[in-house]
Amino acid sequence: MFLRAAMRMLHETGWVVVNASVTVVGQEPRLGSHYAEAEAALGNILGSTGVFFGDHH
Repeated sequence: MFLRAAMRMLHETGWVVVNASVTVVGQEPRLGSHYAEAEAALGNILGSTGVFFGDHH
């Protein structure tokens, strides 16, 4: 929700995101099997296909 709101506010004032860093903090569940889904969701929010998580690529 926070990222969507920030993107909306930036867009409304004419700003464009060129780089973003998002940190996910948690222990359970393990996220490794969900990287592709998370990348797609963040890419959708950010309007980018160049989203990747950590060093799994």
